[in-house]
Amino acid sequence: MSKIHIDVDQVAADMLGDLFERMGGDLKPEDFPNWGVYEDMTKEDREKAYKIMKDPEFWANLPLVDGAKKGVKHLKDFGHEIIWVTAPWKSCPRWEDARRSWIKRHFGNDKVIVSADKEKSVKSGVFIDDKPDNVDDVKRANPNVRCFIFDTPHNKKYSGAPRFTWDDVGKLT
Repeated sequence: MSKIHIDVDQVAADMLGDLFERMGGDLKPEDFPNWGVYEDMTKEDREKAYKIMKDPEFWANLPLVDGAKKGVKHLKDFGHEIIWVTAPWKSCPRWEDARRSWIKRHFGNDKVIVSADKEKSVKSGVFIDDKPDNVDDVKRANPNVRCFIFDTPHNKKYSGAPRFTWDDVGKLT
């Protein structure tokens, strides 16, 4: 059995898809080829996004990324321990409660680590994240961790780790 550390947003929760839908415009995750999605938005869109993300109900009701539930179940069936590693959204009151409740509702009583410094939390096993900086930080701090970049439109230019989608879950069993 190994520990598999998984980021939440854009890996298990379709945060951007839901955010853009709630914003009511024509934005799509595919429109943003860089991880800094908010920096690439117009000021008006950014303000609209931040207002939505201040509501804990937004975080509590995110839809799943396609294949996440089945993929995580597959990993658990093979005896892997799933540990969710998620960075806090500090401007949202009760964000952590909403996040933990979302994970429990979709995946059960898995361990959850809330940390903006994921390299301090991931010491062994496997790490999957969509943010290139997080993958690089974990690789640098903990060379024995097998790191994967979760394949999303906003990290297509990144080549520092193998790509992973929920269709690739067999690579980890």
